[in-house]
Formats: sequence, structure tokens, C-alpha cells
Amino acid sequence: MDKDLNYLRIKKINNKIENNQGEYVFYWVINGLRIDYNFSLKFAIEKANKLQKPLLVFFGLKDGYYWSNLRHYQFLKEGLIEFLGGLKHLKIAFVVKKINDDKLIFNYAKKAVAVISDEVYLRGVKNRQEALSDKIAASFYLVENNSYYPINIILNKKASFSWQIRDKIFNFLNLVKKDFYLEKTKINCLNFFPTLKKEDIEKEFAKLNLDKKIYFKKFIGGEREADKILKEFIEKKLSFYKRFHSCPEKDYTSNLSSYLHFGNISPVKVVNEILKRSSLKDENVYSFFNELLVWRELSFNFVYFDKNYYNFKSLPTWAKLTLEKHKNDKRDYLYFSQLEKGETHDKYWNTCQKEMVYLGKMANYMRMYWAKKVIEWTKDWKKAYSWLVKINNKYELDGRDPNGYLGVSWSFGNFDRPWRERKIFGKVRYMSSSGLERKFDIKKYVEKVNKELSSNTKDLFHK
Repeated sequence: MDKDLNYLRIKKINNKIENNQGEYVFYWVINGLRIDYNFSLKFAIEKANKLQKPLLVFFGLKDGYYWSNLRHYQFLKEGLIEFLGGLKHLKIAFVVKKINDDKLIFNYAKKAVAVISDEVYLRGVKNRQEALSDKIAASFYLVENNSYYPINIILNKKASFSWQIRDKIFNFLNLVKKDFYLEKTKINCLNFFPTLKKEDIEKEFAKLNLDKKIYFKKFIGGEREADKILKEFIEKKLSFYKRFHSCPEKDYTSNLSSYLHFGNISPVKVVNEILKRSSLKDENVYSFFNELLVWRELSFNFVYFDKNYYNFKSLPTWAKLTLEKHKNDKRDYLYFSQLEKGETHDKYWNTCQKEMVYLGKMANYMRMYWAKKVIEWTKDWKKAYSWLVKINNKYELDGRDPNGYLGVSWSFGNFDRPWRERKIFGKVRYMSSSGLERKFDIKKYVEKVNKELSSNTKDLFHK
């Protein structure tokens, strides 16, 4: 096997050659909003230097995106503005435009000698990239920029359990090259295109039709902030991770999920920074890498190989059969319209729902309980599945991510084994409020969230 797996990140998705009539190399950035460990940017610079062409980087602000709101787009804007500064320092031109469709992207791409974009495993963007690659005269490359491994290296088919990939992931850690550098651009690209300013990005965002009611977030977007949070995690939290990461009343998670989702930080950098100070033999490192690498890479495998990743059809047969068998079981509580508002009898569930709605990030462990209770309280388990996907994508700052789709699917039995049969759930794993009380100080969690809610939010549902 190649000693550096990073070269396997790059794949050509059309049968075109470089367009000799092209004016520039075109990097259509999707979720690579960083300079450090940006493998797409690295490849784009090398391609531009080799062909002796300027490099143009483009980001399209899609209007009318599913569940788009100010919370997501403010975080995105913060990352874009910082990315602009980084590109200017490298003498690389950047264009940010609001788009309703991909006509503008095509207009830029058709003038390119080669097109490069970030590999995105979700079908929406993937379909757009494939459609564009068919229309243009130039070669089109995708770069796996936000995974630790190229997806086919670990398992070239859909995984059913995390254990299928765990050993390979840990055994191959050293095959991902640790050092990263960017060539200097041979051509000052800023001389070929209009200069983009922070104010220009602000103007493009002002054109968007967003849900402005959902606005508050706990985190600031951008590469610098991601680096700061990583440093704090390594220095103050990692040593206690195994013991406390499932205790939401404490804060010992990495808080990196949104930064990974928007591409403000690479998992390769996260791993490398941790391994500079510790090793896989440390139980805390192993536990954290199990989340960062095993489950995150599993989520990429899931959405890449299963076209039904966003709906109940992705579930294993046993899970669908057992949930269907128990669909008419009597529920002690039935809710639906009350769920989004967090108005159930369960104060623990209400707390985590409101934490997500108003603060943009639900405690990791509570996400499992949150989903399980929606199954229990909803008359139709299929409707519960759709609702969970929608609400996760709408409110979570790291929504619309493979990890979120995997989390919902896991709650219905995917990547899990059958358990003792019981009402409503059948053989799907069950979680109870008493289990939360045994595992950690759930009352302190409620107090902690309520304190944050009291100072940072306004009611979204009641006038």
C-alpha cells in the first residue's frame, strides 16, 4: 500500500483532459474553508503552478437551501471571511456569490483549464458536481478533503457495524502523512480578478432569503477559532475524555463537530496535534479517536454507499420488521406538534430539545436519548424518523452532516444489534430517564442548560 494515503484522495470524475483554451484553474470550494491541511487547495495550487495558470477559488451561496437559517449562515460567513484573508495572503483570487442554481458556476468552470472541488458524500452536492463535470470541456477532480482516510481505503462497501472498520482505522493511522505544506503560487492571481473584500461577502449574504428567527449559536466560525478550541481540548479536556465525555453536565467533549462540518479544520490536523503530545495507548486518546475517526468515517461510508441514508429504508431488515410489528402498541404518551417546542412531560427531554433549538448544539449523549423518546412518543415510527432528520438538520449547527444521518439511523437499530424485545421498540435498543439518572448528574445538566437559555434566547414559538 502507498506510504502516503493523501495522494489517494484525488479522483477524476470525467473523461476530459485539461482544457488548453482555459484561462485559469478553478477550485469550487464546498466545505474546505481553511488554509491548513486543505488538500483540495493544495492540489489546486500544484495544478495551477504546473500549467502556469492563475488559480480562482469560488464559493456559491445557495439560496433556498433546505432548512437554511441565520444560525448556519452566520457561522459560514465567519469562516468565509477568514478564508478570504488566508487566500489573499497566498495571492489567490476568491469569488463569493449568491446563486439560485449552478449557471454561474458553469460560466466560471467552462473557462477553466481544470476544475477541482471538495468531495461531498451527500447526494445533493454530489449530483451537482457530476452534472457540471459532464457539461464542461475541462477535466474535473474531486478531492476527499474532510475525511481522515479516502473512503474506499477502509472498506469498499457499506459497513454494518463499527467494528468492521475500527482495526483498519487504527492500524493505518501512520499512513496518512503528517506534514502539510502549500506551494507558493507562481502567478499572482490577484492581478487577474477583481479584489474581493469583506464587505462584498456581507452584501452577498444580505441577498439571501433566510429564516432569521433561528440565529443564536454558541460558537464562532472560522479556522482560528477551530484551532483555539482544539488547543483548549488537548490541554484541558482530553485527559478526562474517557471518563466524562458522556456526562453532559460537564463539558469534556471537543466541540469540534461544527468546525469539521464546515471544513474549518481537518481531522488530519486534529489527529496530528493530539499525537504530538500523546499516543493511541492513552485510553482517552483511543476513546476520542473512536468518535472522531471510527464513527465519523463510518458516517461517510453510510451516506456514500446507501442512497437511502436520509430515510427509514436505510435500516436493516430486522429493525424494520420489529418496529413494524410493534407499530400499534399502546403508547403511554403521544406527542407530535409539542415536540419541536419541547413541551412534553419529560423535563430531561425538553431540556435537550431546547438546548438544540435555542443554542444550536445538543449534548452528544443526549442526542441518543432525544431520538429514542421520539420513537416512543410518536404514533408512526416512520414519521418519527422523518421528523428527527428534519429537526436535527434545521437546528443543529452541525446539521445536514453524515454524522447526523448516522445518529438518527442508529437510534432505529442501524449499526446496532437486536436487544430483548419490548413494546413499541421491539428489538431496537431502548433508553430510559432512569438510565440517565444512573449514568450522570442529569439534574445539573438541566440547571446548566436552563442558565444558558435564560440569558441567550427569546421564545421562537409563543408571541
